[in-house]
Formats: sequence, C-alpha cells, structure tokens
Amino acid sequence: MLKITAKLHLHFFTLVLAFLCFFEHRLVVFLLTYATMLVHEMSHLLCARLIGLRTDKICLYPFGVNLKLKNKMVHSFADECILYLSGPLSNALMALLFLMLRDKSYIFEFLYVSNTALAAMNLLPVIPLDGGILLKKIIAHFSNEKTAGKIMKVISASIILCLLGIFVYGVMITEYNFSVLLLCVFLIGNLLVQQEKYDADFVKELMFYDRKNKSKIHHIITDSDNFPDIIHKFHKNKYNIVYQTDKQGHITKTMTEEEILRVLLSNKP
Repeated sequence: MLKITAKLHLHFFTLVLAFLCFFEHRLVVFLLTYATMLVHEMSHLLCARLIGLRTDKICLYPFGVNLKLKNKMVHSFADECILYLSGPLSNALMALLFLMLRDKSYIFEFLYVSNTALAAMNLLPVIPLDGGILLKKIIAHFSNEKTAGKIMKVISASIILCLLGIFVYGVMITEYNFSVLLLCVFLIGNLLVQQEKYDADFVKELMFYDRKNKSKIHHIITDSDNFPDIIHKFHKNKYNIVYQTDKQGHITKTMTEEEILRVLLSNKP
C-alpha cells in the first residue's frame, strides 16, 4: 500500500491499473470512475465526522475505494441510517446534476451513468454494500444482531444467485460483458470472508445497555449458559429478562440483563 498522504493510501495494483488505462487510452475513464467513488466515500467521511466517528484513512483499491474508521460506536439508529445512506444519496444527487448536463459533453454523460450505477449497486441489500449493512441494522433494531446476520446471509446469497443468472443470460444475448460477473465475484468473496475484529453491535450493547426503556420487557427462554450467545438474543430497545431452563423445560434460573452484562464486563466465569 502506497501512502500518498496520512489519510489517503493507494494500493500498488491500482497504480498498475492506471498505467494500463493510460496505454489503452482510457485514463480519462479511470480518473472519472475513481472521482465518482471518491465522492461516495467522502460523503461517508463527512457524515462519520458529524456523528463523532474518527476516520483512519481512505484506500484506493483496484476495484473500489474504501473508507476505514478507527471506531464504529454509533448508538443512535438514526445516525447509522444517515451514515450508510450518505454515499448512495450523494451519487444520486450527482447523477441528477449530470443528467441536466449530459448533452454538453461525453464526460458529463459518463459521470451521469457512473454515478447512477454506483448509487444503484450500493443500495442492493447485500453485505457488505451500504444497502446490505443498512438492512441488517434495521433488522437488528427490531430483533437482535444474530438473527439479522442469519437473515442477511440468506438475502445476500439469493441476490448474488440472481445476479449470476443475469450474467449468464447477458452472455447469451450480448458480446460477453463480464462486469456483472466481476460484481458477483466481489460480493461472494466478501460474503465468505468478511469478518470484523470485534462485534461492534455486541460492544455497543455492553456500553449502552443502561439507556434503554425498562418499561418494555423482552423475555428470553434458553437452556444455554453461554452468555455471549445469550446476549445476541437481546432486543436492543427493550429490557431483557433471561429464563434458563433444564432439558425438561423447567425454569432453573432467572437473570436480568444487568446481571449477565456485569459478568461479561468483569470477565468472571
């Protein structure tokens, strides 16, 4: 990774791609494409700073631009929605602007198409795209993180299969356009290997559990004594009470979420 500035890093193969585009007389297309992606990530960056997140760097990879954050502790559901919608919305606004200018130059025509395509692609409900992360946050807001993760894996896999079908159909009727296949490879790779160093939603639950409305009760019945597994079943907007049962279904122990969280925070068995 080449360090251009403290906040802007360039992957070596991105530089190679730029040279290839230069020799193929497509450098303008390369620069306009990355400009479109930078607008997208800079919108995320601006919203991240406004809601109190610290940014690490922006990396220019061969097939995209990625904003890396130092922290992801956003407790407000509204702030999370704003953070993940900011990128696609910025591209949608840019597309509307270039739509009015598209007849003046081929550059405006290309910027209109690229911004429209990037906004539409990122709104797909597939992890790790913005639309997929946002849908996962919405599902987790009304249920729990573990359920949201399982649902999103099914939705993501289903949409990727549909995209593969579109690719096969497109190859049959067009001149072998592999752009959809590249998108599928990117999404499949992320779906299989994407893992966080820590579960941000789990940590948020530990940090902000005392702010919830305790007048709404969420009852959890389980025969598990694995607290990290139990906490993933917590409803984020309700006060959780856990009933542990034996193999016959009889309640053997009742615990509040404070009791469970205190054990986890103190690292006691």
